[in-house]
Parts: sequence; C-alpha cells; structure tokens
Amino acid sequence: MNRVCLAADLGGTKIRTALIDDTGRELLGDTTPTQASAGGARVLDNLVAALTDLHARAGAPELAGIGISSAGVIDRHTGVVLDATNAIPGWAGTRIGDTLHHRFGLPVTVENDVHAALRGELWRGAAAGCEQVAMLTLGTGLGGALAIGGDIVTGSSHLAGHFGRQQIWSRHGGWMTLESLLSGTGLQRLHHLHGGQGESGEAVIAAVQAGEGAAMQALEEWLDLLAAQITNLHWTYNPARIVLGGGLIRVDWVWWPGLSLRLKADGIPVNVVPAKLGNDAGVIGAACRLWAHLESPSCA
Repeated sequence: MNRVCLAADLGGTKIRTALIDDTGRELLGDTTPTQASAGGARVLDNLVAALTDLHARAGAPELAGIGISSAGVIDRHTGVVLDATNAIPGWAGTRIGDTLHHRFGLPVTVENDVHAALRGELWRGAAAGCEQVAMLTLGTGLGGALAIGGDIVTGSSHLAGHFGRQQIWSRHGGWMTLESLLSGTGLQRLHHLHGGQGESGEAVIAAVQAGEGAAMQALEEWLDLLAAQITNLHWTYNPARIVLGGGLIRVDWVWWPGLSLRLKADGIPVNVVPAKLGNDAGVIGAACRLWAHLESPSCA
C-alpha cells in the first residue's frame, strides 16, 4: 500500500488541501477560504482546521507527514515565514512548521508557494524530466523559481526566484519593481496608463478580445516586458525550459502568439511552455517536498 501525506497550498484567498500518496496521486481534496484580512494568527488556525477536517473526512488514515506550500519568504529548514506582503497581515514571523508538528506530531515541511509549484511541475507536470528549469508565475504578482539538477535553488536567505522584486527603469515612473508592470496587476496598471479602466488583468484580456485600443496597447507593452524577462533568464541562467504559470495562463491563447513572435525575433532558443498542473501545482509540490525530506532529510 502506498504511503499518504496531508498537503496544503496556502495563498492569499484560499487554502487548497489534499491527501496525496507517494506517487503524487490525490486521494481526496478540498478548498477553503484563507480569510487573509483577519491576520496571520487566524490564517494559521484556518490551515490547522482545514488539514484536520480533511484528515477526518478521509477516515483518519495513518499519515507519513505534512507538506505545506505557503505565500511569503519561507525558511524551508525551520518552516518560519521570514517575510510576507500585506496580503496576509502579520504573516511574517509565523512558525508554520512548529505549529503543525506540535498539533499533529508528524514530520512537517514548508516551502514558498512558487518554489513548491515548480517542484510539482518537475514531479508531474510541464518540467518533468528536465533538470535546468526556470518558472514564472503571472498572477496578481510576479513569482518565480529556479531548479538546478532537478532541485529548487533557494539562495543564501531563501530569496532566489523572487523575480518580481527586480528593479527596472520605466517611462511610467522611473525605478519600479518588475511585478508592478509584469503581472495581472501590472497589466491592469498599464491599461490605466493607456487610458483604459480595466479592474483586473483578466478584464484587460477581455477588452483585448473586444478590440479595445487601450487594452491592446497595454498588452503589447506587457508582452515586451515578458519577452525581455525571458531573454534575461536565457542569458543569466540558461535554462533548458521555462515554465509559465499563474492565473493569466488560463487565457494564454490570447497572448501566447505575441510572445512567441517576440522570442523568435530576438533569436531566443529556450523552450517556453505553459504549466500543466494549474491550481494543483503547489499542493503536489508540497507533497513532493515532504516525500523527499522523509527519504533524505539533510538534502530536502
């Protein structure tokens, strides 16, 4: 019989939980609200409750451990949130690993959500079989992750892959973070700068489909930034594959041809592919990290 673990992917709006076996097969899953605005303590309580409820509904099977994917800068050795945005007030400093270990009495691993998403794609998704990979997640913000030799690169203080925090010079406001323009929120901001009124990145894409001039201008500028980031990854990291994930992948058929034309014109040979696991990438990656930790604790 395959071993099973509890896994969760904790984001700003929802907590995705699953019971996953050691082949990556989901046996049972659920989604509950994060209630991020209530603050870090409430969010941690909600995480414990979601895991407890799923375990009970599964018939309380014997568990090998718990794997967590979480928003924020995570010390993956201690399971502590080192830094976080205001999306979850008071999340920085939260001791996820210790709390879950004391509550369940099981081994616990905790990893940044985009690091976990890439780990999931390496295990069962678009990066399977490829050891040199970069990932960009195009959602509300811009997330990222890197893998060398099939393992996630975290950096000396767990910041590697936070591409959205890179500084760029923009005619729209001087020095800005990359994600302020290259993200769903960034696409919305560009739309406003071109005279549009889109309320989200998805709304801008809908306006593009309707032929709105401001939206089309915004998307062109957004694609220029995305192609430039992929070009920079090619020259600085030289990955064999770049995986694009996040919410805007759901409408990639609108913008992917424009990206491909830019990369072809620039002579960039890197293999750029859409993520395959969607909203499951983080929870699958969290389980994968737990299994790796149990096999070789010093290396995971």
